[in-house]
Amino acid sequence: MRDTRVQRPSLEGLARAAKALLPYLLLVALTVPTIYWAFRSDDLRDLGSFLASGALASEGKNAYAPNHPLVFRPEFVDWPSVDAVNLNPPAFLWLFTLLARGEPLGVGRCWRIVTVGLYIVSVVLLARAYPRLSTPLGVTWALAFPGLWHTVDTAQVYALILLGLVLALLWMEQGHDVAAGVMLGVLASLKPNLALVIAALLVWRCRRLVFASAVAALIANGVTAAKFGWSVYADWLEATRVYGPAMVLLPANASLAGLTSRLGVPQLGVALIAILLILTVYWIMTHRPQRQMVAEVAVLVSLLVSPLTWSGYMVLTLPMFARWRWTRLVTASAVVLTIPFWIIIWLQGAQPVVRVLVYWMRGWGLVLLWCSLFETPRRSESSEQRGA
Repeated sequence: MRDTRVQRPSLEGLARAAKALLPYLLLVALTVPTIYWAFRSDDLRDLGSFLASGALASEGKNAYAPNHPLVFRPEFVDWPSVDAVNLNPPAFLWLFTLLARGEPLGVGRCWRIVTVGLYIVSVVLLARAYPRLSTPLGVTWALAFPGLWHTVDTAQVYALILLGLVLALLWMEQGHDVAAGVMLGVLASLKPNLALVIAALLVWRCRRLVFASAVAALIANGVTAAKFGWSVYADWLEATRVYGPAMVLLPANASLAGLTSRLGVPQLGVALIAILLILTVYWIMTHRPQRQMVAEVAVLVSLLVSPLTWSGYMVLTLPMFARWRWTRLVTASAVVLTIPFWIIIWLQGAQPVVRVLVYWMRGWGLVLLWCSLFETPRRSESSEQRGA
């Protein structure tokens, strides 16, 4: 006779199931309040400064002036409020003048939806190219990534930059040098810290790609100057000089300059940046990685050496987590970068030194990811697939 008794799951089976579900449960537990926090209000935040810049540019005025009601003024405990004017380069004014034509709150809602859409497209492109990110856990982690939701909260432009970076890296790997170069040139016009990627590829003698980047950057800035006038670049540089130092001190800044300035030793930041660049060049010259890896490392270093690296910039590390092997340090970096920003804000009342170090949580995640370069062996996902 057939045994009709119901078999109870073993304790080992339950333990395995619980272990498999635990990462998902943790991500959901962190992400649900994070999404709620990101959509907690219709405040324009950084987008307000961008719309102000676009409106002023449309009127033929100084696009970087602080005297506009939409300019964002963030507030943190024990840090004075500052005018967080738009410090993006003039090439962004094409987008900002277009957005400034709409009703501000409606534009803010739409831009936040567009941000999520652009990010999802980037995740899909990376998941199709690299199996690691195509797993259920990989997709869940990518969608739970706090860098996305902080970008949504501040209504920033980082998802747009991420999509451009993903396309450039994929085209580079596929041998489409001109397309990759043009995209990198446009990105450098929008975010000057990414010019470090082009410089690294120039050292790596990717001449065709670098030439395309240079031409694209010149055209992008030339067309911008023709539209808004060369004086807009002087206004941008002046705004960076006047408002940049105060913004470097803000707690959300994850750059080396931000950390050392908050600790009161800005000169140490210069020394650390020099050491970081020297060690990175040493790693590249001794390991001779693929050029896509060189570009990714340059992106990572640019986030640490840039004067301003807000939490939303962390989305630019997504291609590295998709392609690099998850060694201990890479995993540790992923864990640190998965800590939601609202938890960091919650620790505002801690002791001053602790608060400064906790505020730099994103910076620690970047440092861990950079240190993973010196783990042995150091291979990317694509090189593993080719049996390198």
